Amino acid sequence: MKKNQDERIIAGKRKINSTAFQIIFIGLWAILWYRQFVLEQDVSEYGDILILVIGISLYISLSNVMNGFFLTYRKKREKKWSMVTVALIGSAVAFVIQLLFTEDPFTKGNLLSILVNTTIFFAVWMIIQFPMIRYSEKLSNKDLD
Repeated sequence: MKKNQDERIIAGKRKINSTAFQIIFIGLWAILWYRQFVLEQDVSEYGDILILVIGISLYISLSNVMNGFFLTYRKKREKKWSMVTVALIGSAVAFVIQLLFTEDPFTKGNLLSILVNTTIFFAVWMIIQFPMIRYSEKLSNKDLD
């Protein structure tokens, strides 16, 4: 006899699976960082993990957009705040990484280059977000029409 599972059990199982996936995903990123910056391995030595992680990241982003879930549940002001906050955090991380791995980063030319790269990173991040949100909103409202 087949037992019916109520919504509480199904939601609980989904939450467990989601948490497990997040732990594995963060672990893969940690392995990549460790291999690149601590072990100083060549990209060819961890390229398979890099391709897997980038592929998973693209899948998650595109799936959220294509299903109309990408920031569509937030109010307009919250969306902008979220976009800017995440872009600033990402840019700050990019800035610190460039500082750490640039030889003599505090010379005038190197510091200017790092600041320009960080600004470009921020701008591209923001530019990419707008069409993703617009398309996601269009798809999320499609069911309502």
